[in-house]
Amino acid sequence: MSVGLRGAVLGILAVAPCGSAGVVAYDLRYTFVYQQLGDAAPTTPGVYVWSSRVDLEDSTDASLASITTPASVGAFLFPVGESSFLASRSFASESSMNWSFPAGLYTLTLAGGSLGGIATWINRPSQTYYPQSVPAFTPASVSAIASARVTAAWPLTFNSFALPAGANNGFTRVTIATDTNAEIYSATLPAGAAGVLIPAGTMLPSTGYRLRLTFSAQQSQASLGFPGATASVAFDRQTIYAFTTRSACDADLTGDDSVDDSDFVIFADAYNLLDCSSPMMPAGCPADLARDGSVDDSDFVLFAAAYSQLLCP
Repeated sequence: MSVGLRGAVLGILAVAPCGSAGVVAYDLRYTFVYQQLGDAAPTTPGVYVWSSRVDLEDSTDASLASITTPASVGAFLFPVGESSFLASRSFASESSMNWSFPAGLYTLTLAGGSLGGIATWINRPSQTYYPQSVPAFTPASVSAIASARVTAAWPLTFNSFALPAGANNGFTRVTIATDTNAEIYSATLPAGAAGVLIPAGTMLPSTGYRLRLTFSAQQSQASLGFPGATASVAFDRQTIYAFTTRSACDADLTGDDSVDDSDFVIFADAYNLLDCSSPMMPAGCPADLARDGSVDDSDFVLFAAAYSQLLCP
């Protein structure tokens, strides 16, 4: 660090309020994004994404955040959630991403709230630390995704990666998001992990989702200006796999992928009650296969057909 920069940092620390510890983490992130379409692992990124994020302890810590690049170009970070700010840009090539957000010193500044007026610096090194492996779901896992029922837990397997030289931190992350990018599941695993068990009930039947697998290699740095915060520059590879869950097997009232005597007992009890509004009827009236508000002969016809097939399709 230069003498001038060190003096500036010490000056800000001297006037920064005690609340400056309200910054939890901040980063720069460079991501290669791939699309997996089937069994074969992807090879070429479809998009390149730069982003920067600041996480605060409390929503009152700041009302605005901004970042300035080494070329003195500024950008605002927009609120995401109650106590985080995010800036993100997409590019068609790595060279265009690096041209807009090159190696060098970045300045993050907070405004408003209890931390308004403090700033910090983070250095994007000239050397990059992208994982050598491209994230990919195994053929067995792709097959399992296609046949998995949402009522049961299912194993997700993928390749692994080792931290490249120069990176001092990293992780593997699995997320599931809806078609509108609402995240419904996330698991952060150690670098080198090769699988995770997706819990039963995570998704809905007959619904489209996006599965994301991220290999992240990071260079953690000392926090300059935000005491106690975690600072890092991350170089990521991320693979997206889009899929649709299987349709529900309505007559499988026990959720064990078969329609057998255990389901018949539940159906018979509901059939005797008849009216879905009966206080004795199970919540949601699952035996009302015809969805007409009662469990009657029309439902029996549907149940008998499924019972004769035994296994859910």
